[in-house]
Amino acid sequence: MNAPVGELLKQHLIDPEICIRCNTCEETCPVDAVTHDGNNYVVDAAICNHCMDCIPPCPTGSIDNWRVVNSPYTLEEQFSWSELPPQQETPAADGAAVPLARPQAEPAPGLRAKSRASGVDEGERSEKAAAPTQASREQAFRTPEDWINEIRALRRAGRDSEWRASLARFRERYPDYGIPSDLRN
Repeated sequence: MNAPVGELLKQHLIDPEICIRCNTCEETCPVDAVTHDGNNYVVDAAICNHCMDCIPPCPTGSIDNWRVVNSPYTLEEQFSWSELPPQQETPAADGAAVPLARPQAEPAPGLRAKSRASGVDEGERSEKAAAPTQASREQAFRTPEDWINEIRALRRAGRDSEWRASLARFRERYPDYGIPSDLRN
């Protein structure tokens, strides 16, 4: 399903230049709209319902990309990309060409918080995240034990809402993992 923008469609895309292929988006998507081949992770426009569940857990923000299109990019087109295509000029109702700005005015809530935590201005995110950092790779491949230790550190630092939110995400990702007693209350 695509999000209509007038007669046009707002298509959710993954930036192959930033994506570290951690599989978090595919695991998180509740409708199985994200898939991959040996090259790229992509969003199937026919399935995506724009629930945004995939955006907050993405360690690089590569999944927070959109294009307004007349017809959606196919999976085959997306699999072949080494970079996202530019936003196309799209004809307005009167026939004049109208260049479109990014269709999502506000970043997803999880991404906004991540940007503040990293000190990256939200408007500069694409420049700052042009290549995945070692830290983002390590975060994408952290073990459950590492994640628990990060949650403990947030709690010790008095960052209550952050450690509770992180623990909630942990429980969703690892439902059978035994939560240590110091984090149960």
